[in-house]
Amino acid sequence: MGVLNIALVGSALARTQVRGQTDIAIIRAKTMKGVRELCKDDEDHKKEVIRSMSTPLETLRRQFKRMSFSNSPIEATVPCEEVNPLIVELKKVADTLDDAFMKAHCILRRYFFAFKKCESIGCKCRMVKVPFSVFSRLKFPDPTIDPEQKDHYMPFAKAYELAETKEVLPAPEKKAAASSDHLRYIGALVVEYIRCTECNKPRCVYSATTPPDEAWKNWEARELNFTCGADLNHAKFYTKKLKCEDNIETAFYGKIAKRLKFPKVCSVCGAGGPLATPEGAHYICQLCVAQKKKPVNKKSNKRKNPSQDA
Repeated sequence: MGVLNIALVGSALARTQVRGQTDIAIIRAKTMKGVRELCKDDEDHKKEVIRSMSTPLETLRRQFKRMSFSNSPIEATVPCEEVNPLIVELKKVADTLDDAFMKAHCILRRYFFAFKKCESIGCKCRMVKVPFSVFSRLKFPDPTIDPEQKDHYMPFAKAYELAETKEVLPAPEKKAAASSDHLRYIGALVVEYIRCTECNKPRCVYSATTPPDEAWKNWEARELNFTCGADLNHAKFYTKKLKCEDNIETAFYGKIAKRLKFPKVCSVCGAGGPLATPEGAHYICQLCVAQKKKPVNKKSNKRKNPSQDA
């Protein structure tokens, strides 16, 4: 991706102005996830959004085509164009698919979805054309971190060998769950925040050391393609394992966050704009109030009087 960015130096991208009510609908959607949901429900909005994106897409194609890699020009293709033949074949049997067929032929992983024929002669997926001795050894290895280069993935051939010998490394989510027991999510360890590219909510970044490590200032984490719950892949910094539908953390409104000048956002959806401050709770926007959502409550630091328990 870093090489491709060279073609975009000095370039500016902007979509064409959309027409009618689509512009207002996009503003209300707020995030790309919201825009995708909007297009899924309304065909007119979908067509207008696609039309408005044609200009920046053509600019990207033109810039990338000017580049070359290993003395070969870079080609810009239409997404999913190469899987159309597979879709055609799947549609032929789509009406007759059941759970048993899906379990026998489909492989779902965190990073990919694969469809593989079986070795049954009478199956609707049709006979394989390669020898069974070769077909039975075909595997679909997961993207695996190279233990020798922590910031790189293994080459395909090496990852394929691991799949062959069944020495696959633990799944990222299992590894994160096992190593997150000692992590603390307190305001005193907050060093910065990073926004999710899906929901646009800001998430606190915590330091693994006390006092907080100053190395964050030299780490360009703001440019990461971060999504809620993802691992930062850094030994000194981490985020809380949240989902996009989760509220903003209380640490985002703490004393350290205020000193770092974190933006004022709704504690439910993360949006700015006009905000209300209910008693005993953090900020909430007018839209969330209209939808009858509850803001995040403030944590009380007052100690309970033991005499009140009597």
